[in-house]
Amino acid sequence: GDVENLVFLEAARVLKLALDMHLQEHVVAMQYDGSSPKPPQRFKPKDFPVWVEKQIAAFANGQARALINGLLLGQTEELDPGVMESFARTGLIHILSVSGLHVGFMLLIFKIDASLLRFPQRWQWPLVLLALWCYAYLTGMKPPIVRASVMATVLFLGRVFERDTNLPNNLGAGALLILLAQPLQLFQLGFQLSFLAMFGISYLYKPILVLLARFVSWRWPPLRWAVKLLAVSLAAQLA
Repeated sequence: GDVENLVFLEAARVLKLALDMHLQEHVVAMQYDGSSPKPPQRFKPKDFPVWVEKQIAAFANGQARALINGLLLGQTEELDPGVMESFARTGLIHILSVSGLHVGFMLLIFKIDASLLRFPQRWQWPLVLLALWCYAYLTGMKPPIVRASVMATVLFLGRVFERDTNLPNNLGAGALLILLAQPLQLFQLGFQLSFLAMFGISYLYKPILVLLARFVSWRWPPLRWAVKLLAVSLAAQLA
């Protein structure tokens, strides 16, 4: 009886060791072949640009995808040199470099979307500004985009809180916020030209518009819009 018990115990010990080794080998094999279940990964902010690039890749490919990346994100690495040369010859190369122009277009698109989706008026501008900063993060928080986003945020916060706004004061507040975060931007030409242009528009736009109104009839809406755009451009150039 004692011998049988010892044999049984030894057999059980050997069986347990074999089972443990088999389970260990199975776990290692699952880890190497990728069949083991992976814990769900949380979506992180750094994954957002990758996700957007995947959506663009699913929508278009080849040079079409490269052009979309260039126009929206300023990524021109995949663009064909011939396409770049065509943009340069036509004087449109600047639209492939993200700037305040892109922020203006994005603001317009986000505002139209918020209106079409019939969000309450009080929530439209906060949602638009949130979408704008998501776009700024998507483009890598480049200085021109950050400057334009800060200025847009300061300008439109008055609408969020239903307060009257003063353009020169808002521009000063925007410049102060940018310099508090990055003081060395004061010596960057882009920072200086951006704010000079905006101050020029705030002070010279109306006088130029009044001057142009003496020579142009305001009855035709398309011409009125064209004259206003011309006045904005002249004011920025004179500054």
